[in-house]
Amino acid sequence: MNEDLLKEKTTEILNIIKESGIHYLDVCFYGDTIMITDTEKTKLCSLDGGETWQKR
Repeated sequence: MNEDLLKEKTTEILNIIKESGIHYLDVCFYGDTIMITDTEKTKLCSLDGGETWQKR
């Protein structure tokens, strides 16, 4: 993932966190997979770089 795309996705992710009401704890990037963990250990996971999100 290049730096510009990473910045763009990070902004998107922060908005998703805000809208979802989860208490943000950690964001991990594994290639195109993005995982957000909240304080209740709920994971929001995207396998396609942030296009679709699912809870885990």
